[in-house]
Amino acid sequence: RAGCQNHTVEEWRKYSKQEIAEMDGRKALKFYPRLLDIIDFYIGKGERPDWLTSKEYADEVTE
Repeated sequence: RAGCQNHTVEEWRKYSKQEIAEMDGRKALKFYPRLLDIIDFYIGKGERPDWLTSKEYADEVTE
């Protein structure tokens, strides 16, 4: 659970950029990698969406 969102670990790991943005806009996009870090800490290292490593994503969250 993050904020008012309640999903399985598998669901959190597979969300698209659009789905995360629809949750809380840019704020959610910036928080999402941290949320995955927290999940990794407790559950173990897991998959991350490819869009998290894209230059487009990096540019968007640093603007």
